[in-house]
Amino acid sequence: MRNFFWMLCLSAVFLTGCQKAETIAVSKQVSAEKETILETEPEILSIEERASLFRTSENQHIYDECSVLTEEEFTLHNDYLEWIASTRLVNAFLVITDNLNGNSPEQFAESYYQTVSDAQNPDGFLVLINNDTNRDYIFTSGRCQHDMPQSEISVLISGATRDLIEGDYTDAFSLILPLSEQIPAYLADRTDTLTEAEIQEFSEKIHSVQEDSGIQCALLLLSFPEADEPDADAYRQQFGCDVLLVIDPVQKKCLISGNTADSLTEEILQIWNEQSLPWAVRYFFETI
Repeated sequence: MRNFFWMLCLSAVFLTGCQKAETIAVSKQVSAEKETILETEPEILSIEERASLFRTSENQHIYDECSVLTEEEFTLHNDYLEWIASTRLVNAFLVITDNLNGNSPEQFAESYYQTVSDAQNPDGFLVLINNDTNRDYIFTSGRCQHDMPQSEISVLISGATRDLIEGDYTDAFSLILPLSEQIPAYLADRTDTLTEAEIQEFSEKIHSVQEDSGIQCALLLLSFPEADEPDADAYRQQFGCDVLLVIDPVQKKCLISGNTADSLTEEILQIWNEQSLPWAVRYFFETI
């Protein structure tokens, strides 16, 4: 599709993503030496090697192999993906490349995702801007497959095609990236225990608690290790919330981080035993 549009252009300026006019390269992210390696020997570099050239402590989410983003664009989109990653507890990445190493977009996106993602986190997505064969793709994993359906992804990518042709990445990403906001914030069910109605209800309660009291709470369902307990404080820090309830529906255990009321855990378990898990969660939201 992009090649079709390019042939209609009267100027001799090629508007591919990797040849964007008047773009300021993100020099802090990619050195001239790294760019030279990618341009001259891309075929001998594995995806792992390519990703390592762009992974820094400041850059956790964007792999701009073509150096097309300005520093302002880079910061804007990296900060947005960091917000999505923390509030949804997912892996979130954006890759811009003009070399798929002979892979299909689906194969390349999945391999790149597996290379850069946290293997302990089953949920995430990777947006591939493909200036090699010009077919963009979004790989999704875990619950993101449900919250970011490929049918909606195709529509959004199609709508962003002209902006990508013209090198207007900010407008293109403003169409594509907000799809990730469909992933519920501050609520992650890695056990598939909650129904859609319960997820909707609890998402609304999380929002209400924040509006009414200024307390940002979160809910996480996952399987606890057999010989230990998960680090609830670490999960709370990842969420960036004030209070976190962590539940193992199978072992019927729960932990609370960020709340000093020691009795609250026992009360939640009691309601869980006497009524049900949803009622125990409702009690948590009402009590904090």
